[in-house]
Amino acid sequence: MSLSRYLTCPRTLVIAVLALLSVSHAGTAQDELHSFTKELPFKVYRTFSDSLTVKEIMQSPVLFKSIETFEGLTHPDETYWIQLDFKDELDTLLSQPQWYVNHTGYSYGKLYYERNGAINSKEFGFFDAPDERNSLLNITGIQFDPNTLIEGRYLYLEVRIVYYFLNPGNWSFDYSSAREHDKRVNYLDSSEVKEVIPRYLFSGICIIMFFFTLTFYIRSRRNEFLYYALYIVASFICLEQGSLDLKNILFQGSMFMNFWVFQISQVLINLFYLLFVIHYLNTRNVYPALHKSIRVMIVFLLGIIVLDTIFIFTKTFAWHIYATSAQRLVMTVWGLGAMVYLLLRRKEEISLFIVIGSFFYMAGALGWLFMGESIYMITGSAIEIFIFSLGLTYKIHKEFQDKIRFQKEAFANHNKALRAQMNPHFIFNSMASIQHLISSNNNKEALKYLSKFSSLMRGTLESSIETTTLDKEIELLRKYLELESLRFDDAFIYDIRVEEGMDPYGIEVPVFIIQPFVENAIMHGLLPKQEGSRELSISFTREGTELVCEIDDNGIGREAAALIHRATKNKSRGIEVTQKRLEQLNPSLEDNVTILDKKDSRGNSMGTTVRIRITTE
Repeated sequence: MSLSRYLTCPRTLVIAVLALLSVSHAGTAQDELHSFTKELPFKVYRTFSDSLTVKEIMQSPVLFKSIETFEGLTHPDETYWIQLDFKDELDTLLSQPQWYVNHTGYSYGKLYYERNGAINSKEFGFFDAPDERNSLLNITGIQFDPNTLIEGRYLYLEVRIVYYFLNPGNWSFDYSSAREHDKRVNYLDSSEVKEVIPRYLFSGICIIMFFFTLTFYIRSRRNEFLYYALYIVASFICLEQGSLDLKNILFQGSMFMNFWVFQISQVLINLFYLLFVIHYLNTRNVYPALHKSIRVMIVFLLGIIVLDTIFIFTKTFAWHIYATSAQRLVMTVWGLGAMVYLLLRRKEEISLFIVIGSFFYMAGALGWLFMGESIYMITGSAIEIFIFSLGLTYKIHKEFQDKIRFQKEAFANHNKALRAQMNPHFIFNSMASIQHLISSNNNKEALKYLSKFSSLMRGTLESSIETTTLDKEIELLRKYLELESLRFDDAFIYDIRVEEGMDPYGIEVPVFIIQPFVENAIMHGLLPKQEGSRELSISFTREGTELVCEIDDNGIGREAAALIHRATKNKSRGIEVTQKRLEQLNPSLEDNVTILDKKDSRGNSMGTTVRIRITTE
């Protein structure tokens, strides 16, 4: 029969369609079994005896009770026998050779099964089988063969929990196919991805902040940055230990050592936090009462670390739980008290960063403790790390501003001291001139000189600030030149020029900064000149952001002046002091003062030009 005739036969066509449907249905059913998970009924027997054997347990089935009948929390010294019943699952189990029992996780665990008429066991607890956790979120199930069920329907588990006091009523068991188990352990669904993302974001924050803080410590050697870096490391280990795989990185597969590091890291977080606070707030000097309480807490935490290490390695886990619980309680109470203290006794704004950051961390820790979700702790720690980083940045900025302010004050005080050295120099010269006029019976000139000197001194003393405007500086300079001209019977002529277009009222200059150079030009350049006119010219110009003052005289020059004053090797005190002032005012300028000796074509001196540069911005 041809294929076309076969397909056109009504009866055979119906049979073919049904066959295809049955094959399709069989394939769908097989796929469902390959991706199968179902909750298991179970009963539990709780005992403090760790010497019972599985055979003794099997001979007393009345010991097992429904989990709903249990009251209270688990205890580390208790052993739990769990009976998993597959009575209603046998047909499903026989469809595949391999299945997995999924559980919530136990410290110590053994699976009992039957093979060749004998009872065998397989370890699966965290401490017994350190490779059990293969993913960040899900725990590897216990593999079993459906042909190894005890009495054809049971599997028995012997477990202990030593981490915390837990509620057995939250336990659950299910069994799944190999394909579904593989998906559960090695892959994440969308909801699990959302749960993992915050962990990796937190890890990134910790890594970045650790290297940033450590680098700053290496550069500055400030202890608050060291303890903050260690605090970040402890937080990272505590909250990310599930994904760090420290047992293989550091401890050669020892889950027990990994457990110890995880527990101690919770105490180290608080220890490094306290050390950070000491140096960040300078509690020794600023908050002495808080400093004393912190020192007590540091001793307490060090004691907890020692005791808890002893409890863990001697496997007295109940005392380990008591120690860690006491540490959490004491730190919570102390933390609340410290936050209130800082709010009430706050002396610096930087303490607010400690209060706010600690509040978020404490809220996250309490959320993790009571809600059982680590996301609360991760969020609280991330916010605290961010706030503490802002606090460190703010402190650096504030200290930098204070340093600049102190430098300015020191600079101003030093300048005042220099001016105090310069002013007596001028005063002594002026008083000597007045004395000379009086001794020469030139009382009229002496009174005129004294009047102008008094006017000049009044203007100088009234200018108490370090800087003044150029117009006022020129005014003081004119008064000084009038005095000197009067003193020496108009022995020289002078003029002061300001560049056209320059605003002398808007330019600030140091007070009395030009006078010592003008005095030097008069006393050592012009007055010793025997022939010709004595001329002094002072000009002010702008060159970019600099004010340039040139003091030009047609005196005898520096070489001749040096010969006259060879016997007195004293350098002009006024010039020396003024040059120091200019060096402080213009640290970026290499040549604040330039002196040019003017000479004619024959090499004869034609006077001296002094060029002074002052930064005005």
